[in-house]
Amino acid sequence: MSGDDSFIKNVTITRSDAANSQNRPLQVSQNQQFAINTTTHLTIFEPKLPSLNQGITAIKNVRILNPKDLFQIVNILTSELKEFLPIKNFSVLTFDNLDEPFTLANIDDPIVIQHQWSPNSCNTRDNYLGVLFNTGEMLILQRQTSNVDKYMVKFNLFERLVDQFNLGVDNDKNYVIPSSDIFLSLKIKTFAFSEIDSTLWLSLINANGDIYLYAEENDSLELKYEIHSGLDLVKQDWSNWKVEGDKLRSSHLSVIASDNSVYYYDFEYDSDSKKIKSSDVKNVSGTTRFKNSQNKWLESSNRLYLLNAFTGYIQVTDIKTSTTIKQKLESASTVSGIVSHIYSGSIRIIISYELGSFESFDFGLLTSQISKVSVDKAITTYVGKSLQSFQLFNASAEDTGNDDTAAVKKEDDSVANKNPNDTFRLYLDPNIEGQFVIYGMETIGEGVLALLYKIIPKNVLYYQTESQGEVEVAFIKLEDYQASSVSLLTSRTPLSYIIELWISKYNDIPLLITPRTGAEIDSMEAKIASIHKYIQDIKDFKQNNFLDITYESKYEGPLQGNIELDLPSNLLKYFNNNEDMFKHQLLLNFDRIIHNSLITIEAIDETLEKYINTIVREIDQIETRMKLHLSKIVLEFLDSTAVRQFTEAEKFFILQHHYHLSWEVHNDVLKKKNIDEAKITIKTKFFEETFELNGMDTYDQTFPKLITSSTNHEWSICQLTGFPLLQLNNRRDELGQINYILNNFSKDDIIINDVLTTIQFCYITGNRTFKLQ
Repeated sequence: MSGDDSFIKNVTITRSDAANSQNRPLQVSQNQQFAINTTTHLTIFEPKLPSLNQGITAIKNVRILNPKDLFQIVNILTSELKEFLPIKNFSVLTFDNLDEPFTLANIDDPIVIQHQWSPNSCNTRDNYLGVLFNTGEMLILQRQTSNVDKYMVKFNLFERLVDQFNLGVDNDKNYVIPSSDIFLSLKIKTFAFSEIDSTLWLSLINANGDIYLYAEENDSLELKYEIHSGLDLVKQDWSNWKVEGDKLRSSHLSVIASDNSVYYYDFEYDSDSKKIKSSDVKNVSGTTRFKNSQNKWLESSNRLYLLNAFTGYIQVTDIKTSTTIKQKLESASTVSGIVSHIYSGSIRIIISYELGSFESFDFGLLTSQISKVSVDKAITTYVGKSLQSFQLFNASAEDTGNDDTAAVKKEDDSVANKNPNDTFRLYLDPNIEGQFVIYGMETIGEGVLALLYKIIPKNVLYYQTESQGEVEVAFIKLEDYQASSVSLLTSRTPLSYIIELWISKYNDIPLLITPRTGAEIDSMEAKIASIHKYIQDIKDFKQNNFLDITYESKYEGPLQGNIELDLPSNLLKYFNNNEDMFKHQLLLNFDRIIHNSLITIEAIDETLEKYINTIVREIDQIETRMKLHLSKIVLEFLDSTAVRQFTEAEKFFILQHHYHLSWEVHNDVLKKKNIDEAKITIKTKFFEETFELNGMDTYDQTFPKLITSSTNHEWSICQLTGFPLLQLNNRRDELGQINYILNNFSKDDIIINDVLTTIQFCYITGNRTFKLQ
């Protein structure tokens, strides 16, 4: 089915208006989460497991994908919730002298002026959401519970800076500011996340032009480097870190000053010494009256380029040769978004303007020249149809009865009883045109643009209250796009790849199409035939997009003698970052989708029942392989370590993983480590239970999910550690099926802490886990 015959529906965000495009209101995470700045709050799109039975509608030859079946949509940081945030600190400071600078301190309802998702952690496959308020304060938020709208403060950067400058307090518990320089140093103007060797880094720029670099270590932000630029910096962007040999990493930080001049720093990081250093600042372009609006790093073929967009032109700088070329733009409108992809030996650059137009360019990787190309037909078609729909809607709206005074509402009960969201459009001149306003543009999936926009009346005085406002999120699949082979990013969740697959290939998603007209509508043979075709379509789609797994061959262990020095390193190398294990998890998620969809079919058919059983068996086989793989990593590492005294909890953990394996070598491990039995007692507010394990117990291939206590009560167990779950609060994977214990173990339980700290995601499905409450 061609792209002309299908489309993806918009998501309308009601009672909202988008923030200025210069604040980059549309942000997309590595997990395909959306965070949209609607000025008064943030709207979050959280991925959820799609269904083959819902979300995609086929009408004749037209397929329609509804994104609301792919995402849970919630609002965070509303005006009411901001009252509970640790912000507005600048209104309660005490100055030690009389050089307090003038500032707008008393901001009653702070708004977000910048937000950004952090890179994913390979330990959690989750991320943070950084938010900067117009008060100059920054918070880093993290979703911590199964409720998708429960984002909690992870780091308060105001408190971090207070500690950094060792500020004291007065009798009223207000922080004492010794000078105006310190005051300006507390005010954050912009921030950016980066990642070096799986460690999260944060760069802050304050009102003094100082650049501070922090690394996340031991659940805190440690200051690693600082630069006193002496510039009035307002924007920053990191390039990806590049591996330079065994221990060196390199990157570049671009910074934009308030006078629109562009600079960058070269950075080097030594992974052995954990030290970072920078070059002197390098100037790309000087002061200009043309406003800098968007900036983006372009990478290809080991070459790095910096793209800067100004009013009326763009410039591309080759970092290696320090040469800059410029290209004039057709529009003087503000650039609201830039996306790029590799296309036939060039970098295809797509630019969107606030006033609704687009331009496309090819940057030749061999010629280093910019040439203008036609805008993708899918984009122009979408914009044209959207404007046409807007105009047709108003033309067909009820006439006010006075074309000369179209702004006067006709008092009519029939009008008053219509949808309140439509009432404003009834005031318009039937011939009014629409203005397409673009706030942001990002890529999602292969060749799909996410566009944040709205349409307003053109060339008229326009005003709407917040309750009447709405913005649209559109998904546009490019027609002229060349897919590139990219390795799987194992720090992402398999669920995010499933969402990406659904959006990119919704034309190919298998659908059950049963007869709805004619004599076949009541024919059981026709229905069974359609089910058989549906099953074959699923098999074909699965073969084309997922790992083909056979389980007849004997399973070989993961380490095979190549053992790292510590358990976390082995887990990261052989499990968390293992692409083969990730492909298994990806297939497991799709199998869950297949199973959930097929069991709802009301038909008695042997082929259907047989295929459902095949999927159930494959899910069990994948789960078994994940458990075997993890258990063997743990026990093979344990076999290579010196004999020591283990805690009872560690013995219990080791025995539970020993039960997953039947090889004789692992029986030898128990003998070497003097582990023959374990006994633990778990106490809660309501229960106290004792559990015992014996090293001579037989191997159980079924991996039971329950354990029996000494009082003969059965309890569910943590699938990662094997410990009973007696507590009311545990962790559960985001599909809501697998439970894990919270890490409340003693520091002496070294092995358990290593496993629970290194693998904080669901090691079976590969998705994130959250506390139940």
